[in-house]
Amino acid sequence: VDNEATRVYVVVEPFLNKDVTPLDAPAMGEAFAPNGAFARVLPQFEVRPQQRRMMESVAVAFNRNGISVVEAPTGVGKTFAYLLPAALWATRNKERVVISTRTIPNVISGGGYVEVIARAAHPGARPAAPRPTTAEARFHDDLHQWKAKAGTP
Repeated sequence: VDNEATRVYVVVEPFLNKDVTPLDAPAMGEAFAPNGAFARVLPQFEVRPQQRRMMESVAVAFNRNGISVVEAPTGVGKTFAYLLPAALWATRNKERVVISTRTIPNVISGGGYVEVIARAAHPGARPAAPRPTTAEARFHDDLHQWKAKAGTP
C-alpha cells in the first residue's frame, strides 16, 4: 500500500472460509470391506485392516484441514488408502489435492490406480478418456529411457 492508500500490491490473496463437504470415514471404510467397492472392482483385492485405518486417518486430516503422516511397510495398501479420500475430497469440495509420495510413478504408469479409485467411488460411471499432463508424458519418456538402459521391457 502506498502512503495515500491509492495503490495496493497483493502478494497473497486472503484465505476465505468456505463451506466444505466433510468425508464420512466410516462410510468410505465400507469400500475396503470383503464385499465392498474395491472387492467388486478388483478380483484380487485383499482386506487389510491397516489400510482402512490409514484411509480413516487421511479422511480425518482432510476434515480437520490437517496433515496426515503415515509410515507403513510394503503391502499395506497405502495407495488406495490415500487416493480414495483425496479423490473424494477434491471432487466433492472442488479443491486441488497435492500428494507427496514415492509411489506416484505407479499411479501414473501401469498401476491403473486412478481408474480403480474412480470406478470404486462412482460405480456405473463411464470413465473419461485420460488426458496425460506434461509431467506424465515426461515421466513415461524418462521411464522408457531408464528401462532401455537397464535392459528391462
